[in-house]
This record gives sequence, C-alpha cells and structure tokens, in this order.
Amino acid sequence: MNPKERESLREVKPQRGTLLYPLELYKNIIDIPEIGQEHLNRRHWHPEAEIILVDEGTLHMEVDEENISAPEGSVVFVNPTELHEFLSGSGKTVFFAFLFPVSYLESNEPDDAQIGVVDRLMTGEMSFPHLVFNDHPVYEELYGAMRELVNANIVRRKGFTLLTKSALFRILYLMFPYLLGSEEKNDLCRDMKNFIKANCTSQITLRTMAEQFHFSEKYLSEYFRSRAGCTFTDYLNSCRVKAACRTLAERDVSVSVTAESVGFSSVSHFIDVFRKHTGMTPLAYKKKAAKE
Repeated sequence: MNPKERESLREVKPQRGTLLYPLELYKNIIDIPEIGQEHLNRRHWHPEAEIILVDEGTLHMEVDEENISAPEGSVVFVNPTELHEFLSGSGKTVFFAFLFPVSYLESNEPDDAQIGVVDRLMTGEMSFPHLVFNDHPVYEELYGAMRELVNANIVRRKGFTLLTKSALFRILYLMFPYLLGSEEKNDLCRDMKNFIKANCTSQITLRTMAEQFHFSEKYLSEYFRSRAGCTFTDYLNSCRVKAACRTLAERDVSVSVTAESVGFSSVSHFIDVFRKHTGMTPLAYKKKAAKE
C-alpha cells in the first residue's frame, strides 16, 4: 500500500473530547443476528491508541492484518496508526472503546517512564500485543484497571481525569513486560508466527514448535502467549481458519475435505473453531462467498 492509499484510510473525526481532555469513550453495540461475518466499518486508522473491553458476546476484528476473536471480558489493544476494522458475527456484542493520544501520558520533565516507554510507544518502537485473554498472567488486574477506566469516564465525578490517567498508567505498568519492541518484528516471536503460518495445514503441535526452536514445551508456550497475546493453539487455529476461508471461496470442495486440508482431524471441531473465528459456519461462508 502506497502512502497516498494509506492516508485515504485515515479516520476523519472532529476533536475527541476537549482540548484539555482529548480522550473519548465509546459504547458500541453490534446486534445483527444470523448475518454471518460482514465488514461493519471500512478499514481505517487513527493516530490515537485504542483500548477495547468486550462487555458482552464475542468481538470479531481485523487488526494489522490479524483476525481477532475476542470473547466476553477480553481486552483488545489497537496501537496508533494500525489499520483495523470491526466485523459482525452472530448474536449481540457490546464493547467499550477508549481512544487516547499516547502524548497524553507525557510529562513536562522527561523521566525514565517517558524516555523508556511513553516516547517509544509514540514513535512505534514499542507496541501492545493485540489481544489479552482471561488466561493471561496479568488479566485479572488488567480487567480491573479497564473497568475503572470505563466507569470513571461514564460517571465522570469531579477529578475523574486523575483517575483516568492513573488507570492508563496502571495498564501500561501491567502490560510493560509484554510490550513488543520494534526489534521484535523480526525476532523470535515473529519467527514463531511465520513458522506456524507456513506449517499450519500440517499436523503441527507444540512439541513440533519446541523442537524447531529448541525450547521446552512449557517455556515455549508461556513465551508465545506473553509475546503474541494469545496461546499457540489460538494462533494456529486462526491461521487454519484463514486457509479454510480461501479454500471454501476458491475451490468447489466439501466442508469435510476443507477441514482435513487445513489440518483438522475432526470436522465437528473444525466447524466449532471456524464459527468462533468468523461468526458463521463453513457452509454458510461457502454459500456467501459463492454469491459474491
């Protein structure tokens, strides 16, 4: 994508919040039953960071070319300038989206926090993992901080801006060990993801990964989850579902053949995983693709 095309995808919005409080909380409700997966808004980006708390249902998104299915209670991070879009699924989904400029966390006097973290987030040298599930090591505390952030901006009691900034710094503190540095875009985690993508249609397992990268299965599992923001199995399944979507759309094959071709030994399990990631069954997806 050339710079002109990318600039055309920039979200055009009036001033968020106020000049002194340039932050905004949005409550979003998606309730389009039985439609299957559709693009609810065009692919876009904005200079602010966005933190999403899924309050009800499952939120389907694409962030930086990664398909994400965030179940109720999950936290989704969209880093500044990352392309993303919301997708519909089946059933009702309610989520809160909090947008803020990372510069809001700057201080007048540069300190370790600003130079080592805030400045690097602003320049893109560091970034948040996209998804935090309820099995993440800091999930409980992160969920609490997100609830505090959301409630503060709904109730807006006197001094709520102090609570907002405090909650944002707490979120940053909790996620600091899991922030991705720019050097990691070509590091071990990226290598692991590429290996999974290249081998997702075969019978790849955690043991296969451990042998490939010379780690114990336990260490590799914990490392991948902390760096990628999801488990090995979730990432593997997302890659397989993407491959299945291409097969269903481009080839005249059955669901069972598709399941086997992308690495699933059980058709029923394939259908469950496919529905979880796309909001519809493989057969419904195939029929929809045939009409387009």
